[in-house]
Amino acid sequence: STGRVTLSAGSHFTDPHIVCSDSTALVFDRGKTSYSVYNSFVAVHSESLEFPIVNADMAKNGSFCIVTRSADYGSAVRVYNSSYELEMVYYKNDYTVSARLSENGKFLAVVSLDSSEGESRLSLNVLKVGEDKVYSSAKLAGVLPYDVRFLSNNRIAVIGNESTSVYD
Repeated sequence: STGRVTLSAGSHFTDPHIVCSDSTALVFDRGKTSYSVYNSFVAVHSESLEFPIVNADMAKNGSFCIVTRSADYGSAVRVYNSSYELEMVYYKNDYTVSARLSENGKFLAVVSLDSSEGESRLSLNVLKVGEDKVYSSAKLAGVLPYDVRFLSNNRIAVIGNESTSVYD
């Protein structure tokens, strides 16, 4: 790295966030509906969605996911491949707090919160990208989830307000 500026793009964000792969960066404004993907020189992809963006993640291989609200569900997780094509949309009745892709972009971990019965319940669902069924799941009562991350060997770490858990 030489410190030379290779890209300078104007933006007007109120709550800016960035997630990166090895060669691209996804930039979005939490609570707004549009995002852009940049390489070192230009915006290579931009899209405006129907609902506000809650969260996003980008795998090392350039695939990415975006969490939004949904009209018919609590939330939707949109997964795109590294060519910016929509691979799948995973709908949840619960509020999706965080969604992360595995390093190779083949698995999606979704942490959601359901408090419909008076007690908050954390739900962790893992899906194979491109498939409609849940690959594995776990539930934890009484925890408010904050984030989820893939560890090595496809283990998953979930942090909540009262605990951190690692799942195989």
